[in-house]
Amino acid sequence: MQLSSTPRPDNHERLPASAAERPSAPDRSPSRQGGAKTRSHDARDDIQADQRFLATLISNLPGYAYRCKPDAAQTLEYVSDGIVSLTGYHADDIVGGPVASRDEIVHPDDRDRVREQIDDALAAELPWSVTYRMRTRSGEERWAHEQGRAVYGRSDRIEALEAYVTDITEQKQAELELLDSERQLRTIIEHAPEAMLIMDLRAGHCVDVNENAVALFGYPREELLQLDFLELSPPHQSDGRDSAAAARALVDEVLAGRSPCVEWMQRDANGRGIPCEVRLVKLPSAGGTLVRASVTDIRERKRLQAQSLQAQKMESVGRLAGGIAHDFNNLMTAAIGYADLALASLPEGDAATADVREIRETAERAASLSHQLLAFSRQEIIEPRVLDLNQLIGKTERILRRLIGDEREFVTSLAAEPCLVRVDPGQFEQVLINLAVNARDATPAGGRITIATAHVDTDDRAAEDSAGGAPGPQILLAVSDNGSGMTDEVRAHLFEPFFTTKPVGAGTGLGLATCYGVVQQAGGMIQVESERGRGSAFTIHLPRPEEPIAPAPAQGDPQQPARGTETLLVVDDEPAVRAVTVRALRASGYAVIEAPNGEEALRVAAATSERIDLLLTDVVMPHMGGADLAAKLRAARPGTAVLFTSGYTEDAVVRREVGAEAIAYLAKPFSPASLSAKVREVLDAAGVRRA
Repeated sequence: MQLSSTPRPDNHERLPASAAERPSAPDRSPSRQGGAKTRSHDARDDIQADQRFLATLISNLPGYAYRCKPDAAQTLEYVSDGIVSLTGYHADDIVGGPVASRDEIVHPDDRDRVREQIDDALAAELPWSVTYRMRTRSGEERWAHEQGRAVYGRSDRIEALEAYVTDITEQKQAELELLDSERQLRTIIEHAPEAMLIMDLRAGHCVDVNENAVALFGYPREELLQLDFLELSPPHQSDGRDSAAAARALVDEVLAGRSPCVEWMQRDANGRGIPCEVRLVKLPSAGGTLVRASVTDIRERKRLQAQSLQAQKMESVGRLAGGIAHDFNNLMTAAIGYADLALASLPEGDAATADVREIRETAERAASLSHQLLAFSRQEIIEPRVLDLNQLIGKTERILRRLIGDEREFVTSLAAEPCLVRVDPGQFEQVLINLAVNARDATPAGGRITIATAHVDTDDRAAEDSAGGAPGPQILLAVSDNGSGMTDEVRAHLFEPFFTTKPVGAGTGLGLATCYGVVQQAGGMIQVESERGRGSAFTIHLPRPEEPIAPAPAQGDPQQPARGTETLLVVDDEPAVRAVTVRALRASGYAVIEAPNGEEALRVAAATSERIDLLLTDVVMPHMGGADLAAKLRAARPGTAVLFTSGYTEDAVVRREVGAEAIAYLAKPFSPASLSAKVREVLDAAGVRRA
């Protein structure tokens, strides 16, 4: 449309007509003069009608048309009425008015760009199409799109510029909002804690990924965008499912409108499996084939779950071991007691003496196994004190070298500063011996065994990963070898009682289980790193105490036979233990009253008028435990001394039940001599003595 043929609607002055529209010269012949005038009048009417039609059409268009001179100011010659609704300006304001240039309508920040684009189009003799901001009469900014062309005269010179302008503010705002939304979405994706993949099921590859996905899978972004979900998965999942079949089932769920969340084994650029949690969501798209996969690395979660399950399993096994040890100690108490009584009654030189001694020694060896079970289950009474671990290792080194043998190199690398720990010395010597023996057995052809200590400060994560305890200053003890190493399967069961890789009869399977229990009871954690053919390293972390080294307890004189005449109340629910205890004490001169449980003991005590000097009671009994019995008996008889005994218990439990006062305790199994000596010790400490 050439606006040069359109009249100004405000004053209806006709724009200069083009050459083709000009009427031809009048016919001067007399015969045609009247007809020529009629035809000329009709042509002018037709042209005016066309011009009115075009003016009406332009006025009703959603935008506005303009015509301006091709001068530097682009002076306006004509605008349509549509400019009123777009800018608030009227034609009189623009054509010959204060806003005589179209530049006044264009936003100042966009003018140079718009002129440059129009000049480039004119130079190429092409129409132009530009988008810019315009300013209305009220100062409001709106977006406009303009399409225009140059009008050439007879000499091929540009006579005018004509264009049509439409308001695209709503469209532009929508575009800007969409762009802003896309930027926000990009920000969300990039800052999401998990890896995100946008996959096009139809194209068969990713169309967008975030930096977490690049870091997780280890591919460059460009390469990752060419891969599909299956190429980022191993052929089979950890449960044996075919990955391709499982992925097809997931896609079916997504296309059905569900958002499945599953555990899925992924694979990185190096082929390593990565256990992940994957949530799939269908995204709105034209083809309906875009899927967002949110991938969370759950290796840490799996590790913690495995640790928790292992800890629960070891705790359950520990409770079982403690229960077995309790019953076992009762049996061994009876066996050792009766053996000692038999030895005391046999005449010198009797042939049965050797047999009874063998029975007793066998019972002692069985009792040592029971102590190891109790150490594993953390139910053995211990006497911890602060000591220097370096000194303990030095004290034990001679024994360790003898156990290891000359064919192996034994190296110690101890910290320069004292390594203070709070442990039971006897128990921890056993830990060192057990670990050294384990290293020896792992190096049958010779090798190197190293014991090292160090001061370490663990943060929260290191404590969780390495020590399993509270963060802070700790002492590290490492026993390593360059022997045969072990498989992952062996490592998984290493600290379980009775688990052993040695031939039948070559080991009890309690050595490392004992180490585990002792370290746990000391508030530490033991771990092992091993690789088949490359040796093993056992690492123990122990909390560093704040108090100084405690002096070693003084060693008393060798035990002397202990006797007495006091009255004792013996309470134990195990008949064999109670019987041998009563016999041993009566043989030592004591008067003994016995009862099978707490209720019966209180009844017997109430029925006798004789003074009861000492209560000897098992700690764990049905219905009424030893602590409750002692409290009730001492309430009725305040001067009664108490000696606790048990096949298993925790010192802290007894102290909590009895009170803050120091308690006397005798662990099972015990011999008649040790029983009599302990009874005498408790009576003397309480100031009880009968002539």
